[in-house]
Amino acid sequence: MPNKIKDYLKKIDEVNANGEYKDVNDLKDYPYPKWFADAKLGVFIHWGVYTVPEYLNEWYPRHMYYKGSPINGYHIETYGRKFNYRDFIPMFTAPRFDPREWLGLFKESGARFVMPVAEHHDGFKMYESDINEWNSVNMGPKRDVLGELKAACEEKGLAFCASSHRAEHYWFMNGGKTLRYDNEVKSGEYPDFYGPAENLYKSNNWMMLNKNEKNIVPSREWLEDWLVSSCELIDRYRPSALFFDWWICHCEEFYPYTDRFLTYYCNRSREWGTDADGRKDVCIFYKSDRIPLPPVVLDQERGQLGDIYGKPWQCETSTAKNSWSYTVQNQFKSPEEIICNFIDVLSKNGTFCINIGPRADGSICDRDINILKQLGRFTKLNGEAIWDVSTYKVFGEGKERQGGMFRENYGYSEGEFRFTQKGGAVYVFALVPSKNGEYNIKTLASGKGRLEKEIKSVSLLGYDAKVSYNVAENALRLTAPNPPEDALPLCFKIIC
Repeated sequence: MPNKIKDYLKKIDEVNANGEYKDVNDLKDYPYPKWFADAKLGVFIHWGVYTVPEYLNEWYPRHMYYKGSPINGYHIETYGRKFNYRDFIPMFTAPRFDPREWLGLFKESGARFVMPVAEHHDGFKMYESDINEWNSVNMGPKRDVLGELKAACEEKGLAFCASSHRAEHYWFMNGGKTLRYDNEVKSGEYPDFYGPAENLYKSNNWMMLNKNEKNIVPSREWLEDWLVSSCELIDRYRPSALFFDWWICHCEEFYPYTDRFLTYYCNRSREWGTDADGRKDVCIFYKSDRIPLPPVVLDQERGQLGDIYGKPWQCETSTAKNSWSYTVQNQFKSPEEIICNFIDVLSKNGTFCINIGPRADGSICDRDINILKQLGRFTKLNGEAIWDVSTYKVFGEGKERQGGMFRENYGYSEGEFRFTQKGGAVYVFALVPSKNGEYNIKTLASGKGRLEKEIKSVSLLGYDAKVSYNVAENALRLTAPNPPEDALPLCFKIIC
């Protein structure tokens, strides 16, 4: 295996030396991917070995090795101390996994791209790999999950993206090293699966769980492994975008390797040439703005931005409040809450990526199906206010909300509006339909001067309803018949 890593590193350097882009500084002229700017809506998929217990969240493999955590207690009671994480792999057979069925549902939602997790923190690859034998082709379902999903994306006309969380595998399983009872992490068995499990602490303290990795420094060997793993992934599957989790953004040792990868990815994209103009523009989703270059998209996990952003960005969140994967404890959001989140992101020049977590057997639960179908109903009714639009002069009005990651506990209410525009039309989303059918939009008051021309008409997208309007000094006042009881956020089309 070390020789394979060494040979691939040589290949990476040769591609960059001979490519259009010699280093990351050359990427300032790389085009911002238009496909992503136009996408507006995507589907994230968290599915892997960690779904087998279907308990609490996708960090089960980490928490099961930390005494005192709810997962550790559940694991011992259910499976026993001698049951290691590796023992879940033969149970992950996924008999109901049907990629075409999944993609039909995602297409119905209105999504324009799909982003499955290729490898989560647990180190198990959901694709074929020459670098590491611990993958879904060799064991578990014995299927190239990523390859099958890509084929289904191409059949349905959705962009195929992928997510890699391999960086965090350096320390993810480290609790096993400090547990008082024997386990495979502690004994050093299967190092290619459990990873280095780097740990700076001698005690097994669950309360320190989220602080343990902050001072960990990855080795050169691991950084090279990460770089090669990332390059093998894009070489095999040619995703339109690759998502990375947070550690590579906050650990400076990754920076030269991140820059090297990005240069390689962009050079490879020039060789693929699948777009109409002979090019395939790609991007990476990155959880900071350290690399202000066209192929780097700012990502906000379970969060928002406070205002319109100067270039397209991404917000990703899950259908469940407590987990990214399916568990029996999942606390699902309502379709309305998710759609309001989507509209808020849209109004600020963002793209919204909603995560679903299939069950271990490969089926999608009813709650996720309902959310996707309601999204589909909403996007079908209001498509002209969603696709091929631009931001308005302001994103909207209502309660002030602070931007940032992990700030999604929003409760939307009447009187909150979000805007988009296209051509001569301004689109006003009422996040919560008014109970009395009256809408007072202060942002578009005559005194604000934001409507530069006289209003010609106002209509309600998707409904055959007469809308009356009055432009007053302090508000644009709209009156529309009461919406159906199952109405999702409404959208008014104003033509000037």
